[in-house]
Amino acid sequence: MKEKKVFVIVCSYSVSPDLIIRKFIKLNNKYNFIIIGVIITNNNLFHFQNKYDNWIVKNGSNSILDFSAYFEGLNLIKDKINESSPILFFNDTLIFKHDFSFSINEIFKYYDLMNEINFAAMAGFKSNYNSICLKNPWSNNSVFIPTYLFLLNVQGFKILNQIKESINFENLIIDENIFDSINANPQFIELLKSHTIYNQSPLSWNKNNYKIQDLNLFYKKAFCVYLEHRLSGEISNVGGLIFLNGSRRIQLNLIFREFLINIFNKILKWIR
Repeated sequence: MKEKKVFVIVCSYSVSPDLIIRKFIKLNNKYNFIIIGVIITNNNLFHFQNKYDNWIVKNGSNSILDFSAYFEGLNLIKDKINESSPILFFNDTLIFKHDFSFSINEIFKYYDLMNEINFAAMAGFKSNYNSICLKNPWSNNSVFIPTYLFLLNVQGFKILNQIKESINFENLIIDENIFDSINANPQFIELLKSHTIYNQSPLSWNKNNYKIQDLNLFYKKAFCVYLEHRLSGEISNVGGLIFLNGSRRIQLNLIFREFLINIFNKILKWIR
């Protein structure tokens, strides 16, 4: 039987690399994949000595939050990627804001399918456009895949790499002009602003926006969200999106699990 290989690229900020690797290894005992993993830590407070085979841990630039970690991680392993190995991406919110085991179990169900599909494919949890901008500017679809967790086949990876090249990632400048640099319709630009720089927006990414003094953080987040939607749009234009929560049963299961985790986090915050 042919051994199954998975490349894993993780953006870490709040969770230590050691915890991420241990959780992933424990879960992977169920699947026995060969894991080639990279963790880019965007928080230089972590001091980590790697004792795990097939895992690389590096400090990241945090220039565009999750996506700079994803791009920098890809640079470290792109020469190892072959035509039959899907690439898993996630950030560490998967561990403390979502159900890690449930999510990884669901996405690994699509491992073989991702290898068999002959065009660019991206798997993850479906999310809907339901305010301000109601369609993806690059595909005209009313759905997209949030990039806190997603799986790409090799053709999908090539599209991600093309996006990286198109934004000139290594020389990218993030400042107050970032909204003018994004080639998208006005509705999408306003959606980005409602998630970031509009202080009184109920859609805000950070509910304490008004307390944050570093405006550059908002510009980074806006560009990161732009890349999230562009990736879904460009892949669905030439290939397909695969939704882990496409069935009602899985969607209800996901809602219930996310509800429990939210309650648990609120209790922890109250205790502290």
